[in-house]
Amino acid sequence: MRAVGMERWEITFEDVPIGVLQSIRISDPTVCADNPTGASTQNVFANAVLLINVVDTPGSGVEPGLSFMVDANGQVTP
Repeated sequence: MRAVGMERWEITFEDVPIGVLQSIRISDPTVCADNPTGASTQNVFANAVLLINVVDTPGSGVEPGLSFMVDANGQVTP
């Protein structure tokens, strides 16, 4: 990820499968008060769409992440 502001980070994925449920975990040490593993499930966007569906993801045990799907036009469905 690259910083694009004081509190904003971005990453680009160009090969996300179309119509397949994806899951992503964002680790951020500043959210350890909410989740001891640092997994962030708030204020995460994909193509300007707020991701809201919390799912389990593998890590140091099961950790929370977010899921979404992308259509052929790049539209994200949380």
